[in-house]
Amino acid sequence: MKRILVALDLSAHGDRAFERAAQLVGEHEAELALIHVLPYDSSEAERRAAERKLRHYVSASSVKPQLRVSVGDPAREIARSVQEIDADLVILGLHHESLIADLFFETVAHFAIQNCGAPVLLAKNRPRGPYCLVLVNTDFSECARRALHAALAVAPRAEFHVLHVYETPFPQFVRFKPEELKELRDERSSQIERDVREELRRFTDRGVGDALPHIVPMLERNDVDAGIGKVVRQSQPDLLVMGMSGAGFATPGGSRTRAYLNDPPCDMLVTS
Repeated sequence: MKRILVALDLSAHGDRAFERAAQLVGEHEAELALIHVLPYDSSEAERRAAERKLRHYVSASSVKPQLRVSVGDPAREIARSVQEIDADLVILGLHHESLIADLFFETVAHFAIQNCGAPVLLAKNRPRGPYCLVLVNTDFSECARRALHAALAVAPRAEFHVLHVYETPFPQFVRFKPEELKELRDERSSQIERDVREELRRFTDRGVGDALPHIVPMLERNDVDAGIGKVVRQSQPDLLVMGMSGAGFATPGGSRTRAYLNDPPCDMLVTS
């Protein structure tokens, strides 16, 4: 990871995104850029005021990022900056000032995830150090594999729990024999292990050395949304990782898209 872009709205919670970026910059020896996007009708005085606020953000930090103030649509300006600096990661800060702010953030986050060409990290919590426990949800799709690969790049020294939640068809009508359920679990477990081995091979091929994370495959037989929520509550990860397809997250249906974007249980890394 060589370059990180942080999009700041200059709200009270924006410092969490900057602090996480500073931690990752130190861990990966990466370059950092900060961007704040003003509305189309902003004046030159408002632009200068935004620049001063950005400088204030970094004044007490040893990290000296590139500062960028743009005017226009936030999602598109973020995507443009990603391309200009060739960013490997985008970090967005969460805020909950109002319903309108939440809906606006969801729109910006969704567009950035789908269009900026880099993984997007939603920074919810104040960092206490590098990520220690990463929970990666997988449905064995290419989107989910890209999410796992991105997570390995962000937190190569964390412990990884790779989760697959599976539903049995018509559970209220069909009674499965124990040996049938065991066969299904064994099949899914083998698929997780194959996926993880392949991503680790790709990861090491990129020259990260021998510092590979500890990987724990996990299976949960449940409704997908309920299964992910249950494992998150039990394991309390520092970072939740998902892939997002055009319709939603890389889970059957993707019905948790809005809930996770607006109020993730912890920091969240999303790829498209």
